[in-house]
Amino acid sequence: MLGVHRWPLMTGLELTQYRDWLASRRTLAQSAQGSTFCWTWVQTHLPDWFTTQVYEKPSTVGFNEPVGPQPEQIRLLT
Repeated sequence: MLGVHRWPLMTGLELTQYRDWLASRRTLAQSAQGSTFCWTWVQTHLPDWFTTQVYEKPSTVGFNEPVGPQPEQIRLLT
């Protein structure tokens, strides 16, 4: 089993490019090992570098307002 992961939200990577990236990793794993199971996980919070740059505080301190990702973004990732 192979886990592949990348955080596409809040970067220049479009979701269609992310889909293609995941598909290419699955293809690479299958051609190298035969029948390899691939899995990934969905980004459900903002990266620390983003919250530090935009909100000037780390995400560990919490926020009073919703900061993302938005429900629609999570739906599209799944």
